[in-house]
Parts: sequence; structure tokens; C-alpha cells
Amino acid sequence: MGEATSVSDLERSEHKGFSAGVGAKRVIPYLDNGDGTYSDEASKAVAKKITVSGSTTYIASAPIGTAQATAGWQAKKISVSGSDTTITWAGSGAFNQVATDLTSLSYA
Repeated sequence: MGEATSVSDLERSEHKGFSAGVGAKRVIPYLDNGDGTYSDEASKAVAKKITVSGSTTYIASAPIGTAQATAGWQAKKISVSGSDTTITWAGSGAFNQVATDLTSLSYA
């Protein structure tokens, strides 16, 4: 195809070549892993552990199959005080925490 001369030419050129003859832009959402790396949505299928204590909720996530005692969890703490909600992360927010007792982790 030659040089695009209009918006419709540009749109057509961007959509050619996708599977089954269906033209569409392919969008892959990338998520922040919390450790300076990113991964696509499909690789983020995770197990969750949720602990609620009063007005504080702890949520840990890890790849499916990760044992709670394995240092492969990412944990966050959600605290509600009046109309203020604060979210803090255990450690650096990386997937390197254990999830046996989410209330005992250090959050910052």
C-alpha cells in the first residue's frame, strides 16, 4: 500500500493483517507488577486472600497455586477512617510476601 492520503486510508492500513480477515487494532493491557516490571492481563490470573479486621481490609494476590506460606504474594492494606480511605502495600509492593497472616506484615 502506498502512502496514506486520508484518515480513512490510515485507519484501513492500521487494521490490515489481523487474523480471520477481521480488521481490528490489537490492544493488550499491561499491568504494573509493583517491582518495576509489567506483564499482560492474561498472565495475571491470580489467587486472592482477603482478611477483614474492623474497618481495615487486607488483600493479597499471587499466581494460582502459590502456597500462603510461600514468599510470592503481593499484599495491600485498605484502611477506612471516616471519609478517608488509605491504601498501603506490604514491603515494596512486589510479589515477595507470605500470606499466612496478612495483618502481621509491614505496610507503608
